Amino acid sequence: MNAISTPKPAGEVKPQLVERMKDSLPPLRGRYPTSPEQAKAVLSAVEQLDTRPGKDWIAQRIVTLLTHYFVADVHPAAMREVAKDWQAELEGLPGWAIEAACSWWLSRHNPSRRKKPLPGDISERAHLEARIITAGRKQVEWYEKYVDDPPAFIANLTKSEQ
Repeated sequence: MNAISTPKPAGEVKPQLVERMKDSLPPLRGRYPTSPEQAKAVLSAVEQLDTRPGKDWIAQRIVTLLTHYFVADVHPAAMREVAKDWQAELEGLPGWAIEAACSWWLSRHNPSRRKKPLPGDISERAHLEARIITAGRKQVEWYEKYVDDPPAFIANLTKSEQ
């Protein structure tokens, strides 16, 4: 088992699946794995979650997001450059995290929802959503290193989050 993996191409990861994984696998929420089987399940979940959409998917999702906001007539060349900004900012993030960030931006939970988002706004939220990938990898990495005898700082971290 190895905590470092290469991302797979974008797949269809539904928000319900992400929530189910977080609920059923505490290491995705920063808790130390309790067994080799759990560590293996976490690594499998991380591999499934770490999917990267292509530039066309990102462009389509952002067009959908921005259609909720007024856009004046803009020269097509300028729009292509704007699309490149969005793609550059969101490239490397999982599609489900971008989707979740866009949904959050438009939701009642976002006090700035009446403002048209900038690429960094969506990127910031998508990184927040995708932190479960980093958390899961880190917990498996620690488990591989310490197994059933984690150092106190890890054990205390785990206990305080329960």
